Amino acid sequence: MNLDSEAHIQRIYAQGAAALVRLFHRLTDNIEDLQAQLIRSPQPVIALLSNELTTVKSTLARKTAALMRERQLNHQLLRRLRELEREVEGGDQQPVQRDSHNSSLPPSLDPPWRKTPRTSSLRKNSGRQPGGQFGHRGTTLKQVTQPDEIIIHAPLACTSCATSLPHDEATTRIRRQVFDISDGRVKVTEHQAEARRCAACAIVTKANFPLGVRAPVQDGTGVLSRSTYLYLYQLLPVARTSETMRDLFACSISAATIQRASRISSGKLVNTEQRIKAAIRDSAVSGVDETGLRVAGSGGYIHLASTEGLTHYARRRTPGHSGDGRDRHPPAVHRHAGPGWLLFLPVV
Repeated sequence: MNLDSEAHIQRIYAQGAAALVRLFHRLTDNIEDLQAQLIRSPQPVIALLSNELTTVKSTLARKTAALMRERQLNHQLLRRLRELEREVEGGDQQPVQRDSHNSSLPPSLDPPWRKTPRTSSLRKNSGRQPGGQFGHRGTTLKQVTQPDEIIIHAPLACTSCATSLPHDEATTRIRRQVFDISDGRVKVTEHQAEARRCAACAIVTKANFPLGVRAPVQDGTGVLSRSTYLYLYQLLPVARTSETMRDLFACSISAATIQRASRISSGKLVNTEQRIKAAIRDSAVSGVDETGLRVAGSGGYIHLASTEGLTHYARRRTPGHSGDGRDRHPPAVHRHAGPGWLLFLPVV
């Protein structure tokens, strides 16, 4: 029973003065017993107090060391702050120019006249020439023995005397095969051009191949157009474009062929580009913009000119050129409110 609890004391108080006197004597006896016990065996209390003292000393030592480190750091920071303040007041050093290398700015905002430093490659020069090495076993497109379709081209008349050539057996046949994609797979079409001898003048006349069939074996327009679409429009790397063509159509195409197809396609778009520029130049409303861009280590600008349905991009080495021919006339549209904003104004 707890003698010093509030409920027990109130209960004794209600019993009268005699009960309170008895409670006082009992508490006095308990105090005397505890004092006698402490005198007889003080070692446990001393050990407990010693452990607590050791813990306090260890904590105090850690706090003191941490405080010293914080004071040293504070002193170094204050000294550095004073140095920076003196540099700012003196104005001797130029401010650091931010770019995509030392900040979160995108590469499109890098100054086009200055090359941004990049981490150099750790690869060492092997001393070999680029491309396939001596003894490397290369692969190329080869003719197949059983094409899917054979088309025979025969001469109708002699090129010398215009005599009609008989439909007898040809003297020679020249074979050319085209690998193209049809119904989701590679289809091989073989073109055979016959050569026939004229019975009147004994001149051998050779048939012509269709326009575009120029090599003994070649890729068709379906293969080249699909690879160009994946490479230039879907922006796949050339190696992944080759891999995609192989996975989707079982068509093996080299990186050099993909790049050659893209150059051929680009050359065929010259007239289209001229028509787009003329349409933008003659439009009532257009939008123009420019942004910096580095190509092959050289700085320049990308100029945009667009209407509601047409867009033209052009690279120039200097700013201020619209790229659509509007530099010969007052511009109808200009950039406004920072990069990425286009202000559309009607021509009056």
